[in-house]
Amino acid sequence: MKNWNIQPLGKGELFVQMYNQPYKGEFSPRSSYLGLDLRYGYSLGRNSGKVKSLGDQNTVKSGYKKAIFLEGLGNGYWGSINYDIRLKKDRNDGFGIRAGIGIGEEQKDANPVTSVKYTTIPLSINYVLGKKRSGLEAGIGVTPSIASNAAPGYSNVMVDPYLNIQYRYQPMKEGLLFRIGVTPSFYDNNFVFISPSISLGYGFK
Repeated sequence: MKNWNIQPLGKGELFVQMYNQPYKGEFSPRSSYLGLDLRYGYSLGRNSGKVKSLGDQNTVKSGYKKAIFLEGLGNGYWGSINYDIRLKKDRNDGFGIRAGIGIGEEQKDANPVTSVKYTTIPLSINYVLGKKRSGLEAGIGVTPSIASNAAPGYSNVMVDPYLNIQYRYQPMKEGLLFRIGVTPSFYDNNFVFISPSISLGYGFK
């Protein structure tokens, strides 16, 4: 600290008399100096800042992260609309569940060859690795499929198990959700069909 343009007082003599004894000394003011000044202060006065009540704290929005998204190909076959919810409050990572409804179509080797249309219901449990916006999603589930025009000799209802591996971008609060990856399906219980998938939707609490 340096006080510029201030003329410091010179040294002086100090005389004190106490208990009938004289004491002599010198004084030197500190109006200008170079050095380090450490200070500590403490106030006994009442804090004027506003203290938040429990009611104020309860206004902070808290809850389970949710998402609604459209998926092309993937577990819904041609496409599906889905609802996803995380199972930990205020977290993008960890376990979650997903359910949707979609459509599909398949060529059956019947006589004659028949195009069968399906209503699909993708259901799964998944796990997201990554606490921020970007994460790796892995899941396992089943897709019940209900045929609207079953081919001769084929069942109206099928249930295909599948795996799910996706890159997942989900907002921390609200906003765009994006997924892209692959979904291996165990078709007819003995054939693995690997389908790409891409999703776009909206994440919220």
